Amino acid sequence: MPTKINTEMVELDDSDAEIEMPDQPMMPQRKEYLWGTDLTGKNAQIKFEGGDAEDETLVFKSAALGAGASGKHVVELSAVDVKSEKVTVTLCVLNDTNCYIRLPSISVEPPILLKLTEGEGPINICANHVVSEEWDDEDEDMMDEEDDEEVAEEMDDREEEEDIVEAEVKEEVKTEVKAVATSGVKRKAEESPQKTEVKKVKPEKPKKAPKTYATIEELQKAITANPGGKPKKEEKFKNWVKNTMKSSNEDWLPDLWTWHQEQTKVAEAK
Repeated sequence: MPTKINTEMVELDDSDAEIEMPDQPMMPQRKEYLWGTDLTGKNAQIKFEGGDAEDETLVFKSAALGAGASGKHVVELSAVDVKSEKVTVTLCVLNDTNCYIRLPSISVEPPILLKLTEGEGPINICANHVVSEEWDDEDEDMMDEEDDEEVAEEMDDREEEEDIVEAEVKEEVKTEVKAVATSGVKRKAEESPQKTEVKKVKPEKPKKAPKTYATIEELQKAITANPGGKPKKEEKFKNWVKNTMKSSNEDWLPDLWTWHQEQTKVAEAK
């Protein structure tokens, strides 16, 4: 009597693997703007204190004599070093035979002071103003579109892989059914392999650590050495201490404001 064979077929899982996209905070966008200034007249000077951006630099690119300039010209650059002390260097030296110079991308954080120590100019200074700005809605929409395209590509790749796996599983099922027919032993087809969740994680940009001052007197010394001007209103002065001097100590702000007012009165009295 012929053997009765039960051919059980495996149900293939056609569901797509879920791709988790972790929520990530919007990172600041780094942008560059053209920056330039002219030094005209004896002992002419220009101060640049920057804005409220946490990450902000000037990258000097070139210097050139303007129309009518003749003779030797020397431009000095003053800024604050890592110890919060004033540092002054010679930025460039120009004359009639060397009226243009390309600077080797000198990068400096504001505040800075440019001074014409020799000659009467005009001298034109060119730089790139590099700042970190928050993402706007348009930037966020563009990033969402790029993420959607990447997810679509991931899904296409997953579908191709699943089609290959499905074909392999079906072939295995057919082989097992054929073996049962010849041996009379029932066997179950293997389950399809579990799908792996694909996670995409974007690297976070390390935040810039604030400068550390051991005492309030050390911070006062750094503020005095700063070549730029200081705000005359309390709130703007406190924000200036946080952003420009990179101080994170909130407890010192009231005493610093009182000290700043006294220093201002002394300077006006002179």
